[in-house]
Amino acid sequence: MKYVSFSAVLLGNYTGGSLNPARSLGPAVISNKWSYHWVYWAGPIIGGVVAALLYQKVFKARSVEEEIELESYQYHVANSKESEILADRTTTI
Repeated sequence: MKYVSFSAVLLGNYTGGSLNPARSLGPAVISNKWSYHWVYWAGPIIGGVVAALLYQKVFKARSVEEEIELESYQYHVANSKESEILADRTTTI
């Protein structure tokens, strides 16, 4: 909560102190003051694009084909381990 208050105090002179684009639209329409209103719309859009690119590059989002290949690999590894365990059991009996 203190970060929201700090942001409102810090940005109040530039943006009117609101941190929500929808909340800022009404007062901007009524007062017809649009000088810094672009910040409310550009910030979240640019932030969303940057976050999506970061996710894809840093965390390596997998495609559907890669997910299927990974599941297939994990299935085969699990089955081969089970076969080794069963083979060990039958040879020791």
